[in-house]
Amino acid sequence: MLPISISQLNYFNLKNILKMFFWSVIRFFQLKNNRNYKSIYILGSHDKEVNNLYIPSNVSISDKPNKDSIILITEFNLLKILKNILYLKRFRIVDKKFFLTSEASTSMRLWYCDFTSESNKKLISKSIEKNLKSFIFDNSTEALAVLGTGPSYSYAKEYFLKNRKKIITCNSAIYDDELWINGNASLCFADPVFHFGQSQEAIKFKKEVIKKFHNKPFYIIVPIECFPIVNINWGIDKNYIIGLKKGFHEFYKGQFGENINMKRTSNILTEFMIPLSIMLSKNILLGGFDGREKQETNFWKYDKEVNQDLSQHIKTHSSFFNDLEMLKYYEEHINILE
Repeated sequence: MLPISISQLNYFNLKNILKMFFWSVIRFFQLKNNRNYKSIYILGSHDKEVNNLYIPSNVSISDKPNKDSIILITEFNLLKILKNILYLKRFRIVDKKFFLTSEASTSMRLWYCDFTSESNKKLISKSIEKNLKSFIFDNSTEALAVLGTGPSYSYAKEYFLKNRKKIITCNSAIYDDELWINGNASLCFADPVFHFGQSQEAIKFKKEVIKKFHNKPFYIIVPIECFPIVNINWGIDKNYIIGLKKGFHEFYKGQFGENINMKRTSNILTEFMIPLSIMLSKNILLGGFDGREKQETNFWKYDKEVNQDLSQHIKTHSSFFNDLEMLKYYEEHINILE
């Protein structure tokens, strides 16, 4: 399946179509990988940022490809690719200039997909299943609040807190101290650039999640590929992490016995927040989702309490912003939401 962000490309040309095809093939191999690799062979420059990737501490750098190594493409070079084409299944693209989110998405999945054994993946799934049941038990309610980070965030938050609502929120809401005092909120985040990337803003987000969690624990909902990152690297108690699988054939049971599917939609509201809400209540209140004005150049505006610095993300992960047409993204998001 092609990444949904491809439908939101800034423009199509032969070069982008070829990049799209290559990325989709490599992405398929990574998602379907069942081997537990032990080392990395770097095809390209040994950029210092390679050291900042989320990978287990015991993974080594190899001088040449071997049966236990993945091939990390830090600079896309067609000649080098063709010379190593026999290792196609082990190619992983982390070239920041390559295409869309290819670099950030690949990096986010390395730990779970490439350096976690099948037996440990099963243990993670069992832990998640237990945590999800606890999450449903702790948060099932007559009316659930779903809180976005748009300009009306502050107004919606005050209303939800005043009426003692259980809250599912997302992303930069972690910066609002007031929201996390009472322990009635859960946090969803999933973006490979904004939350698991290498920008200073992503590092700031990570530190804030850790700080808030250790002040008062709360449930954290992320893609299943991020479970070992959040648990081991970030030091979050595994009993509070819910890592969800996204796809056409992955279903979870809600409290009313229904099957709930987490689809790949490239948006936290439709991927996680709405499906999770359906598990908890039949009465869902939405606040902080203001939409996007036509004159806006980025995704949409943020409330001042939860604003984030996009310039840091743009600087570190330029291809994502250069290749993506924001208006197409928003129109696709609205179609999926409807």
